[in-house]
Amino acid sequence: MGAELGLEREQRQEPAVAPTYVQDLEAEVERLRAEVEEHKELARKYAVKAHDAEVDIERAKQRIEREAAKENEQRRRLFLVGFLDVLDNLDRALQSARSVGDVAVVEGVELVRRDFLAKLAEYGVSHFEALNKVFDPQRHEALSRVPVPDPSLDGVVIAVIHEGYEIAGETLRAASVAVGQYIAQS
Repeated sequence: MGAELGLEREQRQEPAVAPTYVQDLEAEVERLRAEVEEHKELARKYAVKAHDAEVDIERAKQRIEREAAKENEQRRRLFLVGFLDVLDNLDRALQSARSVGDVAVVEGVELVRRDFLAKLAEYGVSHFEALNKVFDPQRHEALSRVPVPDPSLDGVVIAVIHEGYEIAGETLRAASVAVGQYIAQS
């Protein structure tokens, strides 16, 4: 009976696994690991591309916002320049009223002009002096050159036809001026 028991134990033992089967499984594990690494590398590449795309989108968004702000500012300035013509008309009305000595009209137009300038100032518009300043093509538009006897007046604004205005330190509308031109007496 003892011999039978030993025989029975041997029969119950698991059959030995073929070495090729284990090698096949190990090879499959290695192949799968390599495939996982390939996929990880692809995922890294796609993550970098996604990040680059996000950066590009953010830069484009900022550029569009800058361009929109610039365009809005240009439109705002164009709008404000249109009101400067109204101011010129008020100045002409003042000259006319002064020439006929109508004090009440002069006072009324001056009041409207002051209020109008105050409103423009709320939008950052301010007047700049041009008379007796050296001609600056960034701030002045020369409508004529006028002969002057003094060489120190050469290139100097001697008359202002339309006042000049600026916004944020930049010329909104150049002053229309007459510029002195020295002509030596012979």
